[in-house]
Amino acid sequence: MTTLEKRGKFKAFSDLISVFHGKRGVHLVVLYLVVGPWRVPWSFRVYRGKGQPSAAHLGLTLVRQLPKWLKRAFNVRVLADTAFGSVDFLQGIRKLKLHAITGVRYDRKLSDGWHLFELRKPGQRVHLQGLSYPVTLAWFYLT
Repeated sequence: MTTLEKRGKFKAFSDLISVFHGKRGVHLVVLYLVVGPWRVPWSFRVYRGKGQPSAAHLGLTLVRQLPKWLKRAFNVRVLADTAFGSVDFLQGIRKLKLHAITGVRYDRKLSDGWHLFELRKPGQRVHLQGLSYPVTLAWFYLT
């Protein structure tokens, strides 16, 4: 998710400009292809806010539109931030037979009722609520 922040009046773009997480502007879901040292923007969709398709839905649409030759030629991994850690996004990636590395909220519930923040050991395989398959947890500390 990328925000092109806007200040002032933009009548021609009024249907594209919204406020998301306190930022007013055009909010884009961008799919980048990363191969070695190169990072190339491949496609994007405009996130229009509440009542419209979610960022996760738009991201999944972009991944679905990747050409078949690209998926055959490369080992595709989907790397996404926490906005894309929803059940629908993760299930959609799995249906495409791809692997995802995403952020998830620390208060996400597990199928046994626990929360992620109650776990103490990285590398555990757990069942997130709403998913029928296990996921592996990892976390990092920035110092």
